Amino acid sequence: MTDLTIEFSNMSLALFLAFKALLSNETPVACILVEDDKVIAVGYNGTNKTLNGTRHAEFEAIDQALRYFAANKRHAAGEDVVKEFANVTLYVTVEPCIMCASALRQIGLKKVVFGCANERFGGNGTILKIHQDGPGQPYNSFGGILRTESIQLLRNFYIQENTSAPVPKIKKNKDIEGKVFPPAIHYENYVNNDIFLSFYGEERAPLFAEENREITPLPNQGYCVADIIDEEKLRSVPQIQELYNDEPSSSLSDDLTTFANTFYPIGKDGTIDYDKEILTVQDFSKRQNNEMISKLDVDEPDHKKCKLTSDGQAVQC
Repeated sequence: MTDLTIEFSNMSLALFLAFKALLSNETPVACILVEDDKVIAVGYNGTNKTLNGTRHAEFEAIDQALRYFAANKRHAAGEDVVKEFANVTLYVTVEPCIMCASALRQIGLKKVVFGCANERFGGNGTILKIHQDGPGQPYNSFGGILRTESIQLLRNFYIQENTSAPVPKIKKNKDIEGKVFPPAIHYENYVNNDIFLSFYGEERAPLFAEENREITPLPNQGYCVADIIDEEKLRSVPQIQELYNDEPSSSLSDDLTTFANTFYPIGKDGTIDYDKEILTVQDFSKRQNNEMISKLDVDEPDHKKCKLTSDGQAVQC
């Protein structure tokens, strides 16, 4: 039996970082780079913060990895880059775009594990097969790990209005709880059958051509996100712990609780359990507003304190 628990565990870290990006009003795509079972770099989308369209999660992580190599007296320039990344695996919540897929190939990455397909710009098989075609060292790319969860975060992001747009577009359908997920990944677009079996295992062979079942950590066993990630694991990754250095000690615990209740469970047959009540970005906003008000209750005089309106928005009174 092929156990994908480690793959799910690593992807859950990337998924949590994507959730952190969502809370920061960034597109919730994130990744980690793993070498010899150690997280050496993390990254999440930074295009809004930097106003730079190239600051995708993968580039953020690559830059951090280069600093890691330098700090450990490992050279990472020119051809040496390919040697350094030869044993590094990328776990990313969304299939790398064409730009990132090309960069990953140029640095000689070992392999990619991703969550959901990138239907518009996928460079690992959905649109183009950059990971296999063209110059540079080819790499294998395996999708479907925490696929629906990765989609759920993206849906939470895209139901929001962009208040920075000249003419903000009002989103009419915000009922993401009622939306079904698109068919599962067409694995033949990314790997051939033999490579599929070498990674996912013989017992998952029917999934190679099946479109209505999700990959699970263990065959014929369901899961929920809360089962595969915990606070101890998050705090064991220095790059994640650093994100909370300037926040109250309870912030990571609070984020983890919200995070774990954002996704549907997956049944033992690989189907999605839509019966669970999940949290959405509107719930996140209400929680953040309540936290802001709690802080103001301590820090501000009464005449400057905020109150919540019926829709959960904070107003000053």
